[in-house]
Amino acid sequence: MISIGSYITDPHTRMDTFLKLKKNCALLHAAGFEVGVWLWTFMIQGDQEYTHITSPYGQSASVEVCPSDEAFCSFAASYLADIAACDPDLILFDDDFRYGHLDCGLGCTCQNHLTYMSELLQEKLTLEGLPEKLFSGKQNRYRSAWLKANGYYFRLFAEKMRIAVDSVNPSIRMGLCACMTTWDFDGVSAAELSRILAGGTKPFLRLIGAPYWAPERNWGNRLQDVIELERMERSWCGEGIEIVSEGDSYPRPRFVCPASYVEGFDMALRASGNMDGILKYVFDYYASPSYESGYVHNHIQNMPIYQQIETCFANKITCGIRVYEHMTKFENMDIPQHLTGSCSVQDMFFSPSARLLAACSIPSVYEGLGIGGIAFGENVKYLEDGALDNGLILDVTAAQILNTQGIDTGILGTHDIRFADEEYYVHENECVFTGNAPFHDISVNQNAKILSYFVSKGCQYPASYLYKNTVGQRFLVYSFDGYTTKDHVTKQYARARQITENISWLSRKILPAVLSGNPDLYMLTKKNDHELAVWIGNFFADAAYNTTIVLDKVYHKIKFINCVGELSNNTVVLHRIDPFNSVGFVVSS
Repeated sequence: MISIGSYITDPHTRMDTFLKLKKNCALLHAAGFEVGVWLWTFMIQGDQEYTHITSPYGQSASVEVCPSDEAFCSFAASYLADIAACDPDLILFDDDFRYGHLDCGLGCTCQNHLTYMSELLQEKLTLEGLPEKLFSGKQNRYRSAWLKANGYYFRLFAEKMRIAVDSVNPSIRMGLCACMTTWDFDGVSAAELSRILAGGTKPFLRLIGAPYWAPERNWGNRLQDVIELERMERSWCGEGIEIVSEGDSYPRPRFVCPASYVEGFDMALRASGNMDGILKYVFDYYASPSYESGYVHNHIQNMPIYQQIETCFANKITCGIRVYEHMTKFENMDIPQHLTGSCSVQDMFFSPSARLLAACSIPSVYEGLGIGGIAFGENVKYLEDGALDNGLILDVTAAQILNTQGIDTGILGTHDIRFADEEYYVHENECVFTGNAPFHDISVNQNAKILSYFVSKGCQYPASYLYKNTVGQRFLVYSFDGYTTKDHVTKQYARARQITENISWLSRKILPAVLSGNPDLYMLTKKNDHELAVWIGNFFADAAYNTTIVLDKVYHKIKFINCVGELSNNTVVLHRIDPFNSVGFVVSS
């Protein structure tokens, strides 16, 4: 991948850049490499000429140009044709192919967008009152028109760029780096855009979610959350696309993002097994290639482990609790009160149900019914056939939505929002700190079995319960909202044990492997008829000693990967998992 940065408007500098690019493409081809050219999609530094992306609040992006600007599209098309003339194998748009997470806010309502929306709605639109229409209440025609406009101009831009490249060489592949908002809020998915850009070639897509997010807790993500995010996106893509993960260690050197984060990310997704590769960022952008060699050295050191992972985890099916996270929710969403009128609605891209399972060291899947399912908030509007009869873990919002659909989840009513200092687990006789976390005061059916109570100002309120309705559907329901609760509520050993101890009642199935007692100990499991493969990442600063994993049945043989331990009947004990190290094993009967 040769990165050429943002568009260059000065003709002499542009000519010099493309002469160098052509030379380097030839050099790398001669050395046996496939060559990709990588550039920003809509970024022009210091531009005042073109229409910039403009949020519904009237703020313009400082450097991102709107693809609705025909003059810009003509300029970009000529630029792409010049790149194609340098003879690369692939042209990749970087992760500004988006309307969201920009300095101006979310989405575009420039004059071109407003005109397009006005034609759709047969109504003259201005910015006045538009944010409230888009970011509050229930589904409405303004929100639908806005999403359609966003998607229309992205599709049109992709089509024009493909035509430009085809005019030089139709065999050159084109792809893009997915962004958070190009799965829902931009009106078109990254997967669809990759197919448009591909033309007659195979689509190429780099997913979004990078190891460098974890050290800084970007958007609240820990390393296991980023891994789950990429697995979730992959489930939305379908087949026929070459898909790579985002192994970004930005900004480099390792003072900011340790190589162990990149390696843990890489290994987990290799074990998951449904990526075609990883775009692994191992060189410093600014320094010489030899300045920061740590990423390369770690990669080389771990190559034997990669091989073991790919051998032992191949030909197996991922198993665990099904995470229901629907790709496109925004158009039909009932905007939560705390996000009304706010661009922060784009943060609902992150899956709180996936984060909860990952925090509890519980394996997950994103396809099929799984060993029971988990659905928070709006996601219950999009359940697959059979989900309700397979057992579901719900937050209070999801339970309320199902109630309005005539499905009895055990909630009789919701009252005030309160704040909990602790949670009391009945079975364990244990109190856990919850950090003044919000929850709903709910009343529940007398047949519900209360598992825990939130304690607020000395009073107890149902925090979680099991319930089986009259048609046999089974639920584990929480009185918190998954999108607004705090980490202290989801990251608990007691929460992990609560789920694993009740999942067999809920789903009438058994988890393939269960562990508890260490923070940020991430687990992924895969099975076939003869073997169970388990991958564990210790994404925490403490070593994990004598980690005990209880399996779904008795096994007689075991192969360890990067660790030492013992197998006894249905239990594996791993002696030590060092901080930010990843290990695995395969058992057979």
